[in-house]
Parts: sequence; structure tokens; C-alpha cells
Amino acid sequence: MSVDELERVSRSQVQKKEMFAGKRSVVSVGVFSFTTFLVLVPFLSSSWFGEIAGSFRLYYFFPLVALATCFLVKRNWLLMSLVVITSAINVMPLLYLFQREVQVGKGETLKVVQVNVEYCNQNRTKLVQWLKQVDPDVIAVEELSLTWDAALRKEFPGYDAFTVPQDSYYGIGLFSKRKLMNGKSFIPPAVKPIEPAIFAKIPCKNGSLNLAAVHVFAPHRPDDWRRRNMQMNAIAEAIGANTSSTILLADLNSVPWSNEMMKFRKITNLRDSRLGFGIKNTCLVKHLLWVPIDYCLVSPGIRVQKMTIGPSFGSDHLPMLLELKL
Repeated sequence: MSVDELERVSRSQVQKKEMFAGKRSVVSVGVFSFTTFLVLVPFLSSSWFGEIAGSFRLYYFFPLVALATCFLVKRNWLLMSLVVITSAINVMPLLYLFQREVQVGKGETLKVVQVNVEYCNQNRTKLVQWLKQVDPDVIAVEELSLTWDAALRKEFPGYDAFTVPQDSYYGIGLFSKRKLMNGKSFIPPAVKPIEPAIFAKIPCKNGSLNLAAVHVFAPHRPDDWRRRNMQMNAIAEAIGANTSSTILLADLNSVPWSNEMMKFRKITNLRDSRLGFGIKNTCLVKHLLWVPIDYCLVSPGIRVQKMTIGPSFGSDHLPMLLELKL
């Protein structure tokens, strides 16, 4: 091969490398731009898309770490700095969950479980075994079908029960070792068909304690998002009207750092039991991504001693177990 031919081959190889490097740079900048958009849009827009984008903040760290590594290797300090800033903005809404608040409960202990059983799930044995093992005082169940209701009443005959079972997403129930008093279902009149919330009281040493079991719409579409927000607002106002201590057990189909969830906590004056325990994912969305949308919210003065996540039992949700000091 002549010298001219070698030079042509060499130039061709260099051009191919430059073209490949250019394409990688375009892809990297494109991925960074799109990820940054997803990180920022919840701050800029209180909308259905903004909430959906903000719900998956945990997963934006994967492309951001990959991009940071790529820009670090290339010594592209400007883009590296922008990735670090975007990562910091992304993590800020999550940090409060790791900060333990001052809690003053010193009274009796109450163990509570929150679980969405998924009405079409027939795998009851594992959940029943776990419930018998942990022996909770109160169990809140969402998507409570007729068969699930019958099975739980049979397996836990010593529990008082107030249930509204349905063979759909709209079944719900409360089970309690202590007598359930003033049990009632609540449906916001402007939002139907819908799963009712359940309100009740149980006796405690200093009087009575309010209980609420709640399940709201999943915001799959903008219309569902608006209906869910109406539902959450009506339930929040009903709970916020109570002056005595309250424990709310719920699948609220909203992550703790969303605008609607922060508004809900403000109206109800209830504290998220996750505080100090971290994110605690409980729901597998579309069999792909875990999100924290199950809750135990408590009044100020109720201390959260422990919080654990129970086993998988065939539902798309995991049960939550909390030990509270009243």
C-alpha cells in the first residue's frame, strides 16, 4: 500500500472516530437535556405531567450518574457542573424524609398495618400468615373484594370490622382489635363513582382516637388526576375538621414530595410517618418502577417508633407495619 493510500485510510479512520465521538456527544447532551427537563418541570408546573415527572425522581439518578461519569472522563467541566447542579435539584425534595422530627408520644403502643391487596389477587395465605405474625391492632385494607373481606373476617374473628367490599378497585375496610365506634363511609358528592373513605374511632386510655382508611384515584390520565385532587381535598377538609388525634392509613396514589401531597398534609395537619425512616417504596407501577404511595399519617404528638415494609404477596403493593406511641 502506497503512502498516499495509508494517509487516506488514516484520515478516514480519524473522521469516523470524530463522527462517532460527535454522535456520542449529541446523545449525551440530549439525554442530559431531557433528564433536566423532567427534574425541573414539577417545580415549574402544577399539572398532571408535572406530577408524573416528579414521581420518578429516584430513577433520574441513573442517567445523571452515567452522564457525570461520561463528562468527567471527557474533562468537560461545564457539563459536569450542570449535571451536579441538576442532581442536587433532583434530590432536594426527597431530603426531608430522612430528617427525624421531634416526637412527643409517651403513652400506649398501637401497631397498625396499611395494605392494598389488589382486588383480583387471590394469594391470601402469605399476607394472612404475616399479619398473624406481626399481630397488629389495626389493619386498613384497600381494594377489598368480597372474597378478601370474607377471608379476613374468617382468619381474624377477634377483630371488629367496618368494611365496604366490592369486586373492583373501590372496596375498602378497617379491622381493629379495639371496638370501632361511629364507623361511617365518606364519598365526596362531586366525585363519583369512587371508593369511599372510612372514618371511625377506637377507644384509648385518654379517650378516643380517630381512624381513617382512604384510597384515592390513580392519576393515570389528566381527568383522573383532577378527580383525585378533588377527592383528596374533600377528604383532607373532612379530616382537618377533627380536633382529636388522628391516624390515617391510605393509598393516596401520590408521592410524599408532590404538590398535592404537601397540600393534603397541610390541610389535615398530619405528619408523614416516613420522616426519619426514608423513602420506603411500597408500590410497583406497571411492574417496572417502585414508588412510595402508601401512607400512615399521624397527628402531632403521636410518635412513630418503628416502620417496616412487609412481604410481597401477589399484590402490586407491599404492606406497611408501624408501631406508634399515642
